[in-house]
Amino acid sequence: LQKYVMIILGIKLFLRADELNSLRVESFDVSLFLVDRDRGPSALCVKIQFKNDVTPYHMVIWAESEYPKFCPVRHLLYYLWLSGVKKGYIFPPAKLLLHSVDGNYDADHYAYDDWLDCLKGMLTKNLNRGDSNGEIYGTHVLRKTAYLFAIFGVLKMYGRIRPEEVDQIYMSSIMKSARHSSIQNAITYAKDAITQYEWISAARTQHGNDVSCWKAINIESIGSYRAVCAQQQKRLQKDYLGLLNGT
Repeated sequence: LQKYVMIILGIKLFLRADELNSLRVESFDVSLFLVDRDRGPSALCVKIQFKNDVTPYHMVIWAESEYPKFCPVRHLLYYLWLSGVKKGYIFPPAKLLLHSVDGNYDADHYAYDDWLDCLKGMLTKNLNRGDSNGEIYGTHVLRKTAYLFAIFGVLKMYGRIRPEEVDQIYMSSIMKSARHSSIQNAITYAKDAITQYEWISAARTQHGNDVSCWKAINIESIGSYRAVCAQQQKRLQKDYLGLLNGT
């Protein structure tokens, strides 16, 4: 479960390996959780220190109801509940997980090399994909998959017939969510996602490759989001432990 949650979060948040591994319980901004009285949490918010940034950025983690197997909120909360992680690093080394009496994992997080080995192992052994095919897999595979999910999600919303400005707006949104300022970087990561979408559609195997419609995750001006949460969630605002305990 730990590895699956890491994969889903890494994809949904366009995270590099070190950004993913160093996520902490304290990284979550409780004041920006969206919680529905009947349906539970619809969005969480996390502060992440990215590679080239001086200050942390707020990013949205959207709940996924159309395809629950890809829901980062549901899987994250289940993982935290089952693992007992309450403080410190969300993803401690596998050998340390479940060995904290008080749920404090402040000492260490999943190592970069171990995570790289884990990803390569799953890709080569479970999915039968490997470097021998000319495809080199590293920890950036999650960011590349994030572009695939995003582009598939936009194409699902608009199909082939869409105004040019729609492409521009959504590509800009995807790049901001990925923290890419260069279109060349975006092209490198997106690769042939559009062709893959068309190929899968033509092969009529779309049902096995469906993703939800694209939702942007970047937050630019935090004040407007806080105002919405303050009005809508005044009585329901909870931290993630409260969500797990149903209190």
